[in-house]
Amino acid sequence: MKDFQLIQYFESIDINSVNPAHYAVTHNLMIDRSLIVGERMKPSDSYEAVEVF
Repeated sequence: MKDFQLIQYFESIDINSVNPAHYAVTHNLMIDRSLIVGERMKPSDSYEAVEVF
């Protein structure tokens, strides 16, 4: 996924309905690509990887 697509996707996530682990992984990817500044989030232990990128 290109940076622009990732930004659009991240901004469209509904924090109240998305799996918290998925949000954390997406958030961390944004940090890794220097698209946002912040602390990395720890995905929950029950996270099941779902590749959407």
